[in-house]
Amino acid sequence: MRLSAAAKARNRAEGGPVPDGGDRLLLAYLALEGPRRVTDLAAMTYLDVSTVSRQVASLVQRELVERRPDPNDGRGTLLAATDAGRQAFEVYRKRREVELDRVTRDWSAHERRTLVHLLGRFNDDLERDQSPTREAGPAREAQVPAREAQAPARETQAPPPEQPQTQSPDAASGGPEGNLA
Repeated sequence: MRLSAAAKARNRAEGGPVPDGGDRLLLAYLALEGPRRVTDLAAMTYLDVSTVSRQVASLVQRELVERRPDPNDGRGTLLAATDAGRQAFEVYRKRREVELDRVTRDWSAHERRTLVHLLGRFNDDLERDQSPTREAGPAREAQVPAREAQAPARETQAPPPEQPQTQSPDAASGGPEGNLA
């Protein structure tokens, strides 16, 4: 809670078009994965459609997201990040990268790899627990080989020191926000 409150206060102080919380998560999915329907966003984020609709309305009002006709279904609508939305996402990504670099500047490469490994494992296990029929999120699947994404559990040991770092610490979170480095 303290970290979340501190991050929100810092974002307000820094200003700019960077959205908070759920808005940022939805914008990240749209910026990284491309246009989606509201129902797809709800499924991807494990949120209720009504919640996603309210958050999307806010993003549309701020011109960070736009509604487009679905070319595959004339009755449907797709949501897409606008240029301003993609720019806001990049601003957030850069701020987060700088902050993580600052916080972990005194950590060894092995400590950073261990953090990435354990956060990745935690998020995989949490996602598996939240939705037994879903092995890994869309962004996570793109980061790990299919056999690892489908593995029942990872080893509890950290990767050996000689293993090269494959992700920044924030990329281990599994979702698109996790790819913000």
